[in-house]
Amino acid sequence: SLLDKPRLISPLDFADAPDLHKTAQYLAQLAMASGERPHLVGYSMGGRLALHVALVAPGAFASITSVSAHPGFNDEDEKRMRKADDKRWALLLKEDWEKFWQQWNQRGVLADSPIPALIPPTFSERQQWANVLENWGTGLQEFLPPLLRNSATPMQTIVGSEDRAYRFHLKNFPENISQTVIEGAGHRVPLERPVELSAALIRFAQENS
Repeated sequence: SLLDKPRLISPLDFADAPDLHKTAQYLAQLAMASGERPHLVGYSMGGRLALHVALVAPGAFASITSVSAHPGFNDEDEKRMRKADDKRWALLLKEDWEKFWQQWNQRGVLADSPIPALIPPTFSERQQWANVLENWGTGLQEFLPPLLRNSATPMQTIVGSEDRAYRFHLKNFPENISQTVIEGAGHRVPLERPVELSAALIRFAQENS
């Protein structure tokens, strides 16, 4: 569980999955095979994956928390533009890691957030991450809020107070999803306010254990 036996799941564990829906099924199968009902926490892309789990396997987890997660677009033009952007990012990632990482961290939502120290990925890992970016992109997912409205899974979504774009998205989430705003954090909440984030995660897990 979140409190005593945390397990880190990387998107690369499911890099060959064709979309977030199928990946959510695989993740739910892992939980059910464990014989437990753990608490699921996902950040950014992982947060979108966590929201999909609430749709495909609402009984697999005791609670689900999405951190800095996009609910999806409700506009077809926005979806098309995002799909095109994701394809460009995926191509750049395959061709030039350093240029990709530099430009990725200059995106509006990340521009004021700390940059994590990463070991440059191998060629194979870059190909896998590119597949994830292209196949799991926000432009490909459904607009999730109406679909999540009837989910029985306890859910919360967390954003940083300085993450203006994602604070704007909060209005789209249905009332059955609790909302937590971490003061003084931007998009990269885990790096910027780890203590406050941990407290919010533990509190929600305890309330739903």
